[in-house]
Parts: sequence; structure tokens; C-alpha cells
Amino acid sequence: ELFHRAEENPFRANLTFSDALGSLRPPNDRLLEVKRDEMLEKCNGEYEDLRPEVLFVTVKRSMLLRDSLRFLGRQPTLSLLAKEIFVKFEDEPGIDASGLRRDWFESLGRKLVEEASEPDGLFCCPPDGTICPRPGKCGARDLEDFFAIGRLIGLAIRFK
Repeated sequence: ELFHRAEENPFRANLTFSDALGSLRPPNDRLLEVKRDEMLEKCNGEYEDLRPEVLFVTVKRSMLLRDSLRFLGRQPTLSLLAKEIFVKFEDEPGIDASGLRRDWFESLGRKLVEEASEPDGLFCCPPDGTICPRPGKCGARDLEDFFAIGRLIGLAIRFK
């Protein structure tokens, strides 16, 4: 379960929507760690012989979001199970010893949040300060981007 209900029923008639959302609490971090470890164990066991050693990501920092989403959306699923990711920013010196990878993940996260404040971004910022998919974003390109963002989230969990 993604959420555990609070002891009181959040859907009783006199409860506001905000109160109902507030009564849902996220799972504890330990449960997430256990699920992550189970996922990694399954990847390491079932696909060990098929997984590539390294996934090489090369993007322009000036086109970070577009390049990254296009790259992730076009990769075969098995390549995303690579044992390691090395990131290179075009026209920038650097050898990835995990610092560029962390920079890539962090910069992508910031860019997604920045775009949530723009009227045509994939995400929007509700009053509670989170981001969520922008209503009405369901064109073919939007769906491809959401697919790639799902892959990005999966990689971020694997390579935390």
C-alpha cells in the first residue's frame, strides 16, 4: 500500500478535502527500503546475464530536460537495468565518478519543479507545495514525457 489510513475515517461527510488528504500518511522509510532492496534483488537475479554493465547518458545542460527525457524514453528497457550509469554533459569537462550522475538527477528534479510554475509545464504546483501532473496534459508528446519521467524516477530509486 502506498498510504496507510489514519485511525479515523478520512471520508466522513463533514470532513473537508484538505482534512482528508492530511489524514493520509506516507509509509515509513523502512518499508520503502525493503521494497527497494527486493526490486534490486530481483533485477540482479533474474536479468544478471542480460544486463549491460553501463548506461552512458550524454546530454546538453542547456537542453537538460528535453535531452534527458528523449534519451530515457528511447532506451530499451533492459539497458535501464544497467549496473552503472555514467553521465556526460556535452561541452563540459568531467569524468563521472558518481558526482556527475548525482548532478544530473538533482538538476533534472529542479528543472521539473521549475517547469511546474510555468503555464505549459507537465506539472503544476497545488497549494500544498507538491507537484502533480497538470490536468489536460495528455497529448502524445506529453504521454511520452510522462513515460520517460517514470523511468527517471525508477533510475533515481535504484541509484539513490
